[in-house]
Amino acid sequence: VSTTAISLKLFVGNIDTKYSSQWTNFFASNYRKPNLIDIHLRNKALNLIWIYSESTEKNYINNNVLYRLNLSTQFMREVKLYPLINKYTIGAIASSRCSAPLFLGFFSQNFNSLSPFRNAICFDDVLKENRYTSDFIVGHDAEFSGVGDFFKRHGNALIEDSKIITNKFELSNDQHIHDKQLLDYSFRRIIDLHNDSSHPFNITILTFDNHAPSGFPSDACKKQYGASVSNTIQCNSDLLADFIDDLKASEILKDTALIILGDHPHMSNLSIATKNRDVFAKIYTPYNMQLQTSNITPFDMAPTILESLGFEYDGASFGLGTSAYSQKITTRSLKFSSELNNSFNGAPPDVYRMLHL
Repeated sequence: VSTTAISLKLFVGNIDTKYSSQWTNFFASNYRKPNLIDIHLRNKALNLIWIYSESTEKNYINNNVLYRLNLSTQFMREVKLYPLINKYTIGAIASSRCSAPLFLGFFSQNFNSLSPFRNAICFDDVLKENRYTSDFIVGHDAEFSGVGDFFKRHGNALIEDSKIITNKFELSNDQHIHDKQLLDYSFRRIIDLHNDSSHPFNITILTFDNHAPSGFPSDACKKQYGASVSNTIQCNSDLLADFIDDLKASEILKDTALIILGDHPHMSNLSIATKNRDVFAKIYTPYNMQLQTSNITPFDMAPTILESLGFEYDGASFGLGTSAYSQKITTRSLKFSSELNNSFNGAPPDVYRMLHL
C-alpha cells in the first residue's frame, strides 16, 4: 500500500468536530506556504549544527543535572518555545523545520504511516537549494518514527544512524549508539566537513540515551553517575557540554551557527521535573544579531535559524512562523499563541492535508 493511500485512509477516518472550523480559520489566516523565490542570502552562508537532545527539559529540581551544560552554553541565547505542541520526536522535528504542526486530527499519532510535509517547502529544502550538504546523525535506527525519511526527503541528507555507525566502527551495540559514541562520531564528521570548505554544511544530530521510559545509559554513565533517569539526563548534558567545549576550542563556531533543542519534554513523571516542563532551547550565531523576542513558538524556529545563517525572507511569514530576529514578530497579535494552542482539534482543513498528500 502506498504512503499516499495510507495517508488518505487516515484522513478519511478523521472525525469533524466543532473545533474543525478553528483549524480552518486559523490556518487560512496565518499559514503562508514558503517560497524559495522569497529567500535570499544576505551575508556569507554560515554552517549549521542543530542538536535535538532527546527529552531534555529547561529546568530540573536538581540544579546539578544541567549545571555544566548551562555553563558551556552561556554564550548562546536562550529562547522559550510556547506553546509546546507535538510532544514526540518526529512531530517536534517537523514543526520546527516546516513551521506547521504534524497534527492529523483524530489519528494524529499515526506519523509512521506518513511522509510529513512532502509537498511543503521546509527549512532543509532552502539549504539544499543554496548548495548546503546535509547530514542527519542519529543514535538509533533512522527508520524509527520516520525521521530518516523526513531528512532524506527534505534536503537529501546523508543518513548516519546506529546501523551505519556500528558498521563503521565495528561496535557491538546494534540497537542504538550511546550518546558518547554518537557525539564523538559527529565531532569527527564536523571537522571533516569544516576542512572541506567547498560547500556550507548542515548537520542535524539526534541523541537517544534520555529516551523514555527510564533512559538507556551506557555502562560508563552508570559507573560515573548512577543508573536512574536523572543520572542518565545529567550524563547526557555533561556529554553535550564536552561536545560544545570541543567545538569552541576548535574555532568551528567562528563560521558556524549552533542550535540545541530538547525535542520534547520527557514522556514520564520525572521525580526531578519542575511544574513548567519547557524544553531546553538555545541559539547561537556568530553574526552580531539581536533577537526581538525570546518567547517564540516551535514554528518560528525555521525562519529564525535561516536568518541566523545569513538568509533573509521577503514574505510576511514562513509557514506559521516568523523570525525572532525580525521586527515583524513584534507586530504579531498578542492572541497568536493562545489561538495557536487552541486551534488544532478535529479534522484538518484541505489546505493542510495537501501539504502531506
